[in-house]
Amino acid sequence: ESHGNGNGLGMADFTTQRAYRKFDFLMTYPNAITSTVTNIVRIPMVLDSDRLAIQAAIKTCNRLDQSQVEMVRIKNTLKLSEMLISPSLLSQAKQLPNVEIVSEPQPLGFDAQGNLF
Repeated sequence: ESHGNGNGLGMADFTTQRAYRKFDFLMTYPNAITSTVTNIVRIPMVLDSDRLAIQAAIKTCNRLDQSQVEMVRIKNTLKLSEMLISPSLLSQAKQLPNVEIVSEPQPLGFDAQGNLF
């Protein structure tokens, strides 16, 4: 639980309205000041949905061939045992001895509001 501490959010280029609404300046600033690391306290571009944030990230990564975009979805940073990777990373993942591929690549699933399932 971050309790509104948004220090990690400052490392992103894009975020969603949903994440921004959880951001609490009063919970974020003391942590940054105490640690003396204030450059991570910033607000990235705020977009309406996960779909728009992902599209913006892909558009601005400057890959001419979008099929070569390297993307990882980590649903919960406290549980790194499972993550989704883009097809462009599959051959690299297969070469890692501590990685098990449990399914073939699938499209990301979005709800009616454009947010990831």
